[in-house]
Amino acid sequence: MLTAAKVHCSTAFNGRTVAQRITWCQLGILFAIAVPLLVIGQTPVLSFVTGALIQIGPAWWFTRQAFRYTGASQTLKIVRSMYLGEIGKIIMTAIQFALVFVLLKPLDISTLFSGYIMMLLIHVYATAMLLRQGQQEKVN
Repeated sequence: MLTAAKVHCSTAFNGRTVAQRITWCQLGILFAIAVPLLVIGQTPVLSFVTGALIQIGPAWWFTRQAFRYTGASQTLKIVRSMYLGEIGKIIMTAIQFALVFVLLKPLDISTLFSGYIMMLLIHVYATAMLLRQGQQEKVN
């Protein structure tokens, strides 16, 4: 018999849905951190938000590329899109950092990298947690 939990698991924990949830989680945390930082000043907030968005944007783009295809018959397309997605993510990240260093003045470099690293860690942690939750629901 098909239960509601099994239906939820099969639809909610595919790769694209997990990635969307992670992106929204990151944006929510970014907003929650950025608003109180406004007390410190605009430069730290702008630097932090910029660093965070440098991580979130390319990661989201990679996810779109990586989960474009599904199914065993699409294996070559899946592998190709993941490679292209990863290459694109690296190039996008490098270009964004270069543009920020050239165009964003004044810039708090330590806060910029803090935002980037924080979102990178949240991405890794959230991915592990959501995938673990999905595996537990499959077992139950």
